[in-house]
Amino acid sequence: MNRFANSYRFSPRPLNRVAVSPRGTASVLRTQATTFDGIARNAIFFVPSWIYLGMILLAASAICITVNLRGSAEAKSAAHQFAQLHTDIGAMRKANAQLELQVRQITTEPAIIESAARARLGMVRPTDIVVPIKSHSGTNLATVSFVR
Repeated sequence: MNRFANSYRFSPRPLNRVAVSPRGTASVLRTQATTFDGIARNAIFFVPSWIYLGMILLAASAICITVNLRGSAEAKSAAHQFAQLHTDIGAMRKANAQLELQVRQITTEPAIIESAARARLGMVRPTDIVVPIKSHSGTNLATVSFVR
């Protein structure tokens, strides 16, 4: 856990100084260079610190731009959906007003009430003469003829 909290990986000082005799110098250098830790430390020393800062700033700005673009796209979508719902509400209000007018007419105007009673219920006036027309499928109100 200590190796994650410490910043020894980014320090310019060499950490593991080992006294090496001239005979074993090649073998020690080979084993140190082949370890991942040694390779990573050597790679970090070759990259300047401003490049790390630039990469962090580039990643942060890319994240911010992505979030802003997605937010604006969702806002445009919500505005379009709001406009569509607003037009739907207007159309439904017009249809509702027409239906209210029809209900008012059916309940108040005697001519419309009479025509509805004759067509839907098959009602007649006492002075009307009913002439039934024979049908093949039995009695149907649509085949009854009303004569005055």
